[in-house]
Amino acid sequence: PDGLRIASVVDRNAFVWNATSGARLIMLLSGHRGWIRAMAFVDGGSKVLTVSQWRMSIWDVRNGHRRTVRPIPNVKVVLAMPRSPRCILLGAKAVSAWNTESGCKFGDFDGSEEHPEFLEGTEEFQRVAISPGGDVVAACTG
Repeated sequence: PDGLRIASVVDRNAFVWNATSGARLIMLLSGHRGWIRAMAFVDGGSKVLTVSQWRMSIWDVRNGHRRTVRPIPNVKVVLAMPRSPRCILLGAKAVSAWNTESGCKFGDFDGSEEHPEFLEGTEEFQRVAISPGGDVVAACTG
């Protein structure tokens, strides 16, 4: 978010790099059982959120310590809300909103109220976007 650091993933590990020199700043030993599927800087860049098929981890960028671990199935995409401790996780059948300071979920949408056939069918969420103000989240299928 500050343009000074880059985060990347190799298998089950995440790395934070200096964007200018290319030097590795820190290696986040993920402890994920599966491959890391998505990651994002959160909380204005002070933390990195990583997700594998079954787990979400929130890491402190300064020291590499894992602060939070939560079981979360089938996450595909992570979007951080700018300058906020909130983020959106997109799964195959649900979109959830999380507070990265507390590690707690504060919102869910799975489309079942408006379209109960969605959860029974083969359609899956493919994309998610957040409005510039962070007050509207849009997700779409196929």
